[in-house]
Amino acid sequence: MKPYFLLPLLFLFFPCSAIEVSTNARLIDGIYYVVQGERVDVVVYGEPLQEVSVSVYYCFSVNSTDGSYLYSQSKFPIPLSADFQVRAYPVYNITVEAKLWIFTKKLEANARDSVAEVRASVPSGRYDVRIYGNSKAEVVKVEANAFARVKLGSDGRYSISYDTSKLPIGEMRVIADSKELKVKVVSSPPAPSKPMPTSTPTFTPTPTPAPAKPDLLIASIDCSPKQLIAGQQASIKVAVRNIGNADATAFNVSLLVNESKIAEQRVSGLKAGESEILTFSWTPAFSGNCTLKAIADSNGEIDESSEENNEMSCFATIKEPEMETAFGTPEAPKEERIPRIYLNRTSAYPLEEIEVSGKNFSGNVILKICGNECHEAANCSCFNGSFVCTLKTPKIAGNYSLIAEDSFGARAEERIRVVERERGIPGFEALIALIALILASRRFR
Repeated sequence: MKPYFLLPLLFLFFPCSAIEVSTNARLIDGIYYVVQGERVDVVVYGEPLQEVSVSVYYCFSVNSTDGSYLYSQSKFPIPLSADFQVRAYPVYNITVEAKLWIFTKKLEANARDSVAEVRASVPSGRYDVRIYGNSKAEVVKVEANAFARVKLGSDGRYSISYDTSKLPIGEMRVIADSKELKVKVVSSPPAPSKPMPTSTPTFTPTPTPAPAKPDLLIASIDCSPKQLIAGQQASIKVAVRNIGNADATAFNVSLLVNESKIAEQRVSGLKAGESEILTFSWTPAFSGNCTLKAIADSNGEIDESSEENNEMSCFATIKEPEMETAFGTPEAPKEERIPRIYLNRTSAYPLEEIEVSGKNFSGNVILKICGNECHEAANCSCFNGSFVCTLKTPKIAGNYSLIAEDSFGARAEERIRVVERERGIPGFEALIALIALILASRRFR
């Protein structure tokens, strides 16, 4: 049996919180490891039925050959329904294809400042995944972020389980509210730096005291206002503390949003045991979910006793600003534009024409009919978000899915049943007509 231990990750110097995170991964020299192929479990603890914001981050590398990079994996595990963000850098573009059963989602984006990213809401399941694009670099970094709001069970627990045989070598981070846990997926666990003691008595020299060193720690991240709004400036306070036994000279503290640095401040120095609060200003240019991260000594200038506690992340949601009316009162929220399609019938004969209409789409709409496999049935153009098309049903009877997807990724689906035509008895109709004709002729004699 492999030596797994369920070890809670306690942040002693962080502000008090009811949330804790633990894992069954190996703890070696202060770092959690799991060997590729083993199952890793992450448990979030809190109050019974408490709602918690959870972010799962995974980072790995992909080699680029002849200007192209590709990562492909079947049955890739996504254990919870979430909003996903996939980023690649340095690249020219990115394409992400995810297939679940017969349904396929394809997202594409060009890079901005050598970083390309796509976003989508994805239900849980095991997906056939392909991530590819063009890059001039030899190695491309790929980051996948999943954001979700989960409810703890009646026992105050929520478990996330991964089959790491389907994960590439890389690093996983799970953030529950302000608590973060890091797990490295490796091909083989590293040997502990400290040798195991033996039972044979040996001469032990007097240990040399470890040299005094500073140890910088991000103690907290606090946003004001608590609810971030796109287009409105927010103040983000970051507390950095020196928990070492020596003073730290000048160093930088960086603030990142979704792993992209947005600001950096210089701290002139920090004595042992002291803290300093830095205030960053940031105006979000987008709405949705994001991860804020603060890094102490981001340029690696300080020789510390521990380099493993220099970062802290938190999960944030950015809302769209409310529209105001002429009287200054908030306007009622607009109805969400959900793409929908409608059929003039839900049951039809083989190769029969049916009419399909849709609303809340943009650009061109591709209609696909999917059974054991999908094929394109029609290409429609939208006018003011709506379209009307006709298409022929498949020639084989059965239950099918009709999928409409526009050029911007909006998608809707309906079911249609194709049934065989009823067949009469051969010659029966002609026989009835002949009998009727004979009876009629006798009647008029």
